[in-house]
Amino acid sequence: MGGTPSKRTITAVNDEHANVIRVADSVYHRIRHRAIDVAQEEKTQAPATPPPAPPRPQPAVEAVEPARKEPEKPTQVFLPENWGKAEAFRDTSNVPFPPEASLALMRLKLEQEAELTKLQDLYEERLEKLRYEFESNTLLNEDEFNKTAQETRGLFSDALPSVCQEEQKKVLDCYKANSTKSLYCAGAVEDFLQCIAQHRLVILTYLLTDS
Repeated sequence: MGGTPSKRTITAVNDEHANVIRVADSVYHRIRHRAIDVAQEEKTQAPATPPPAPPRPQPAVEAVEPARKEPEKPTQVFLPENWGKAEAFRDTSNVPFPPEASLALMRLKLEQEAELTKLQDLYEERLEKLRYEFESNTLLNEDEFNKTAQETRGLFSDALPSVCQEEQKKVLDCYKANSTKSLYCAGAVEDFLQCIAQHRLVILTYLLTDS
């Protein structure tokens, strides 16, 4: 007994099944109690979890009413009675323009005047040309007409005497006497037309025989 521990012998019997060990009930209970004691010792030795700290009290916030701002007083401005009319009818002709704007306007005005002068000269030149062509054509046509009339008059003045002068006079006298009754002159007109037809036949015969 003294200081040396006692030796215990555990007999294990394994005679029926492989991987199966049989122990006595006393040994089983002893091992079980030892395991429970070890678990309790570990549990008592573990440090206890400290309780959570209580929340800090929040400082009280007092509602502060904003200071009232007094409204500003409007500033009174006194204007003359005719101030609005003077502004509306102010003469802006004396307002100075920048030098660059004045030069640009002057240059633009000169360019426009030069372009208008060029167009006017061009149209006058064309108009003069058309006038010359018209007068030339008119004189040429008039000369040709007079020349043709003289030649025609020379051809027929001697060969063809005045025709149906008497019948023509009867028709004119009848219309003068019966200006509102032109049907009364139908007979005179018919005689004049027959006379013209006869003389036309004579002229055609003369021209055919002469050619």
